[in-house]
Amino acid sequence: MNSHNIIFHVDMDAFFASCEEVKNPHFRGKPVVVGADPEVGHGRGVVSTANYEARKYGIHSAMPISRAWQLCPFAVFLPVNGKLYHAVSEDIMRILKKYSPTVEQVSVDEAYFKIKSKEKNLTPKMVAEKIRKEIYNTHEITCSIGIASNKLVAKVASDHQKPNGLTIVNNGAEEEFLAPLDIKKLPGIGPKTALIFNKMGVRTIGELQKLSAQILLDKFGKRGEWLFMASHGQGETDIISISPAAKSLGEEHTFSRDTADIQQLVRTLFGLIDSVCANLQHRWFRTITIIVRYEGFVSHSKAHSEEFPRDVEYVKKESLKLLWPFLQKGKKVRLLGFRISNFI
Repeated sequence: MNSHNIIFHVDMDAFFASCEEVKNPHFRGKPVVVGADPEVGHGRGVVSTANYEARKYGIHSAMPISRAWQLCPFAVFLPVNGKLYHAVSEDIMRILKKYSPTVEQVSVDEAYFKIKSKEKNLTPKMVAEKIRKEIYNTHEITCSIGIASNKLVAKVASDHQKPNGLTIVNNGAEEEFLAPLDIKKLPGIGPKTALIFNKMGVRTIGELQKLSAQILLDKFGKRGEWLFMASHGQGETDIISISPAAKSLGEEHTFSRDTADIQQLVRTLFGLIDSVCANLQHRWFRTITIIVRYEGFVSHSKAHSEEFPRDVEYVKKESLKLLWPFLQKGKKVRLLGFRISNFI
């Protein structure tokens, strides 16, 4: 790579389950599911992580734990051990900081960082191999690394050859790398958005690349601009040192004129959710809150808690349920806010 900025995305492989296997070696080779109590198939929570043995049975993150039990009742089901995972995570972040002064940790098991070309006389591939080796030698768990000129492509690349994979996308090859991939591989495209694209005859990112910016703007509004840029391999390059321990993330919008227009309010809410979840970088959380301030500065809020999956469309669906009672009042709204909290 000859780009001045070389961005790494390091993503641990089945992190929670891997930590449990190291702690309990007799779990190795068995399907391991970390999450809520399955309660013999009647549990109401979700899967947090499934190891690769469990994934052979169709089990995956965010799946209802009852469904996971149905697919593989003989799997090892374990509760989330946050103290263990955070201790291992902190040490892994210390390893990454040996190679970059700024590490953007976006969840307990993934982070971005940036190096400059030929820094410390090491090629990007050499840096990645040293990191993977040190993490494995220290904790006996594997990670996958994506390297590219921006964060979006680096994230897609880290998932490309899991587990224990290394994918390097050279500067200028972003579109070519993305083109054959399913559109759901593009961060931010959930099942509902993918279904819309499928109905348009678009199933791969390459087919998405053929759509004009105007078509996407007409179909998806402001988000269409992001979809156009993302499909062509354009993404953020700034690495910001942030802590996943932040108590909440949120945004508010004050209308230039108080409004009771339901379409405008829903559209604004969804825009706030897109913005907040973009900063979230796929951390899991338990609580969403809607804030409504009516004319006269009277404010109300309503919250809902559960283990939210990494699906923006699902968050929108649940948030709309919270907003709907306020819309029925017919009152004009001055401010609308959305907040997520209780990070997992």
